[in-house]
Parts: sequence; structure tokens; C-alpha cells
Amino acid sequence: MPISPSRPALRPRPGFTLVELILAMTILAFVGVMFVSALTYSATSWIAAAESVELAQKGRLALTRLFVELQELRGMDPALRAGNDADNLFFLDTDGQPLALRRVGSTIVLGGRVLLDGVATGGSMLTYHRADGSAWNPTSGALRDLYEIRIRVALASQYLNAERAFTTTVNPLFTGAARAPRLQ
Repeated sequence: MPISPSRPALRPRPGFTLVELILAMTILAFVGVMFVSALTYSATSWIAAAESVELAQKGRLALTRLFVELQELRGMDPALRAGNDADNLFFLDTDGQPLALRRVGSTIVLGGRVLLDGVATGGSMLTYHRADGSAWNPTSGALRDLYEIRIRVALASQYLNAERAFTTTVNPLFTGAARAPRLQ
């Protein structure tokens, strides 16, 4: 019988097998995908919160300014009164000077200056009421019958594709309307 050269016995070599490497890379890829997803969600939430805060600040500031101006309303501008409606109000300020509050597209303009931009279009910005809750006509109603002006401003969120609405009610001080609480 011929003698064959002896082969050295197979010993495990140090290192990783192909299966172990593929398994480790799969686990690492899964962890990476989870990390990127969490990071994306966190960034989206932060941007949404920042935009919400900005909208709230803009809305509150605009409503506060409108509240102050309309509370001091002294009369209607007779030359422009026919243009008063749910989006426009031409009135006289505390000095008797004409002042215009207008919604032009997605912008609210007060006295020729931009007060607020990014306003959602549609819906009434201003509604006018008598003391009994019935509607008051801003084009022909007697100023002494104007009890309150309700202001509603909806700001469009650019990032979230939604609206955030802000409302307030103003009781003009100098219209001559009775100032008593209304029972409902």
C-alpha cells in the first residue's frame, strides 16, 4: 500500500466566518435604520413645535393689537363705510383719524402696514353683534348699536399643512352701547 503524504489536521483559524459577518452587518443595519428613524421623528417634532410656538406668538400679538385698536374705535369713516364687511373695517381711531383694517389675500393690513401674514383664506375675519346677539350691519348700522366685534384669525401652518385659529371679542368703549353682561 502506498504511503500518502500526511495532511496536517484542519484547525479552526482565528477570525469570523462569512455567516457571522453577514449576521453582524444585518444587525448593524437594523440598528442604524432605527437610529435614523428616531432622529427624523425627533427633528420633525422639534420643527412642528417651533412652528406652533411661532404661530401662537404671531396670533396673540396680532389679536392684542387689534383688540386695542378696535376697543378705542370712535366711529366709522363715512367716506369708506360702504366698504366695511367681514374682511374690511374702515373706522376712526382715538384721534379721529381714519384707520383701515383689511385682509388682503393672506395678509392682514392695519393702517397701511402689514400686521400679520400667513393668514388662511376663507371664513370671516370680523363679525359684528348688537347687545342682544343679533348681527350688526357695518355698512349702515347705527354705531350706538354696536356691542361687540368678534375677530377670528386662522394662521396657515406651512410645515404641518394645518390651520391654527385665534379668536377674541372686542367691546368698543365709545360706541354708546350699553355695557352690561349679556345673559345667555
